[in-house]
Amino acid sequence: MKPETRWNVPLAFLYLFLFLGANDPQVIIMEKLTALEETLHEMALKLEGLEKRLTALEKGTTQPPKTTKAPYAPLKKPGFVDIGQGLTVVNLVYKPVLNDTVFTGELENGSSKDYQFVLFNVEVLDAKGRVLGANAAYVMDIPMGARQSFEVTIYGVSAKDINRYIIKYVKGS
Repeated sequence: MKPETRWNVPLAFLYLFLFLGANDPQVIIMEKLTALEETLHEMALKLEGLEKRLTALEKGTTQPPKTTKAPYAPLKKPGFVDIGQGLTVVNLVYKPVLNDTVFTGELENGSSKDYQFVLFNVEVLDAKGRVLGANAAYVMDIPMGARQSFEVTIYGVSAKDINRYIIKYVKGS
């Protein structure tokens, strides 16, 4: 074989390897790193909030973080957001945390099946209907009739800029 032929064959295998899906492990690793980065960011925010509360306790002035009732929900019953598939979000509130907004609430399973997990999306909009941000959340192990609490952080969106929100079921099993 000629020297250039020896290089062409390995290069052809390299191209096949890269373009026929062999980069899936790299994609999976990047997705996991991104999820880990988001989790670490959320933990850092929680730690900072705890430090502020501890400082306030040491000074003798405790003030809970300002919590705002969520302003919008396509409701069947007041205080409940039907996201489909027999699932309902209840007790939903959101609060500012630094430059982000944290939604907390409970997901209630009113369906006729047990869910191992539910994935849903929270999208926030401004007064003109423009999407300011969104994030997805998983809730694990929700039997029929049960409730599970959740927390979703919308990064880079100030709570004061939110006019309404939309919560959508994505998938579950």
